[in-house]
Amino acid sequence: MQLSNLLVAIAAVATTTTWAFPSMKMTANGRFNPVGKRDVQFAMEEATRLADYVKRMDKRQAADGGPAPKLTPDPNDKDHLFQAPGPTDQRGPCPGMNALANHGYLPRNGIVSLVDLVIGQKEGYNIDYDLGAALAAIAVSLDGDLLTTKVSLNGTDDRTALLGAVQELISHEGGIAHHNSFEGDTSLTRRDFYLNNGDNWSFQGEMYADMQSYAKKFGGPDAIYNATVMAEYRYARYQDSRANNPRFYFSPKAFLLWGASSFVYEAFANATQVTTPNASYAYENSVSTFFGAVPDSTAPGGFRHVPERFPDNWYRRAQPYTLLDVVGQVAKQYGKHPVQFGANGEREGQRFFFPYPADPQEPNSFTIPTNEDDLAGACCALFQLALDFMPAEIASPVLLLQSQLDFLLGSLQPTFKDSCNCGDNALTGTSDSTTKDPVAEALLPAPGQAAQNAGSSAVNAAKESASSSSS
Repeated sequence: MQLSNLLVAIAAVATTTTWAFPSMKMTANGRFNPVGKRDVQFAMEEATRLADYVKRMDKRQAADGGPAPKLTPDPNDKDHLFQAPGPTDQRGPCPGMNALANHGYLPRNGIVSLVDLVIGQKEGYNIDYDLGAALAAIAVSLDGDLLTTKVSLNGTDDRTALLGAVQELISHEGGIAHHNSFEGDTSLTRRDFYLNNGDNWSFQGEMYADMQSYAKKFGGPDAIYNATVMAEYRYARYQDSRANNPRFYFSPKAFLLWGASSFVYEAFANATQVTTPNASYAYENSVSTFFGAVPDSTAPGGFRHVPERFPDNWYRRAQPYTLLDVVGQVAKQYGKHPVQFGANGEREGQRFFFPYPADPQEPNSFTIPTNEDDLAGACCALFQLALDFMPAEIASPVLLLQSQLDFLLGSLQPTFKDSCNCGDNALTGTSDSTTKDPVAEALLPAPGQAAQNAGSSAVNAAKESASSSSS
């Protein structure tokens, strides 16, 4: 995607958020007044930090003669040596993010900003800026702080919030492990929230052993992970959760789960072990290290867990993993086993599966686009799914506050428009479950002209920064 649009999006999103929900102070009459200058400055600092990083990477790649596999981390890179997390460091349900934090590609305390996530994924796995920005925006908007753009890699943590108790008026900062938000049922190696007393982040040796068995069955005796392996295992996880979890919840945004499973063979692959220009398959020795799975006959499933890390002598992929790439992998995996979206519930003492959509005039299932010949169209459709949340009568989904929807739209529109060539009509928020919080509206002032002018200045400065980065 165009760097200028990404930088403008970061500045515009953060400053727009501060117009509606700026840093606040209580006045004598009990209302809040904006103190947004610091937040506008922070937004600009973040946009500038990303622009500077991209300039450095462009120069480094030019010096290297173009894209090439890269030893990651370099043994001489003291900043990215492995370090086990401390007692207050946040580590959660995503092995890839945990490994990045354990090597310092993300802040080691596990409290990360949107720009941290974009840069960290690029440095560690060569995730392209468009995909990194999309994932970061979804994580921050659903589970992080819209002012600081910070999110916890696991659960709620005061270090992400700028406003303390007032924060809940804007958005709930549950962290990446917040159930049925960014995290969901049918994880690869973590139990469903309801089936494990709320622990949806701890590694499960039995589940890793199960995933490995699929790699051997569909990938060969050496346990090679590829799209077929992950499609089959993800289908098995869906069937298991739907059959055994009475609170099973599977909304259309679960497309993220197929995207996450593609990282196993696209991001975790050692570039020196594959023969294709990109990844497309990964060996057990790489996957097990990134998952922190160590063979141990005394442990459940034959695997015990250690902190996730990068394998020794591991080379990241040469070509960036882009937004269109991951859309293609979602379509490929889901196309093998299209499943029904919906939720388990009870009616008159009997368990039922309530499909989505529930309209009898609609087909009995809601599906993810699987046309691999029209990835741009599928990509735009997935953008809409990122904004859609199931009606409250089906289960207990997360309802987006207007501030969260604005953050998502502002972050994702430039990314999807550039990478997927989506028209403007496809890039509007239309979710029926979007809601404005009346308490927040009563407490917080409407955007003032001065704040809007400050935001416009920030966006213009971001454009100038982007322009200079490409020169």
